[in-house]
Amino acid sequence: KTDLLGWSVAIADALRLERPIYLGCSVGGQLALDLAAHHAERFRAFVSLNGWYELLSRCRYDNDIHRNPRTSTDFFASRILAATSPEAPEASAQEVYWVYRSNMPGVYAGDNDYFMIGHDLREDGHLIDAHKTPVYVLSGQYDASMLYPAHGGVAVANHIPGVIHRELPGLGHFAPADDPVKFCDALIPILYEICVKTAEGTDDRR
Repeated sequence: KTDLLGWSVAIADALRLERPIYLGCSVGGQLALDLAAHHAERFRAFVSLNGWYELLSRCRYDNDIHRNPRTSTDFFASRILAATSPEAPEASAQEVYWVYRSNMPGVYAGDNDYFMIGHDLREDGHLIDAHKTPVYVLSGQYDASMLYPAHGGVAVANHIPGVIHRELPGLGHFAPADDPVKFCDALIPILYEICVKTAEGTDDRR
């Protein structure tokens, strides 16, 4: 987690980005929330797509199975395909599946270590000041987090004052990849809203 946070800030610094909006999906969605807790001063706003408040109390999953080279990558790639939206174009959903199917053993496990275990806003969610730096949590209608409002994106807004939660109709966990057109249609108005809120010289941060 510390490395991921440091890399994100270092990339923004190396590219000399001024007041960038950080948007992340899945693992990036978790990272958006952790950055909001620990590096809010470096960013203009945060958009967490399918991020969770915490998973530890809900998830009882042996992530190490994906480190075993005898475990077919199709085992988790099939679960990834199931996480795409049923309304997504089939070709796009299958491309998401193929990306994960092509992973080397252990890659997906490393992904999940942070997503499932390394992120827990029960520990540091109180550090987020969403009134000072806007934080949006977007949850696809078909994302698993919508099934668990006590743990998913809804819980982030319920536990942290000022966080704005929006459900994205028709979208799933990998919205930018499995249905990019519908995702852009949903995202652009939100980005515009953030730009208006955070425009230089305005006091309207509500």
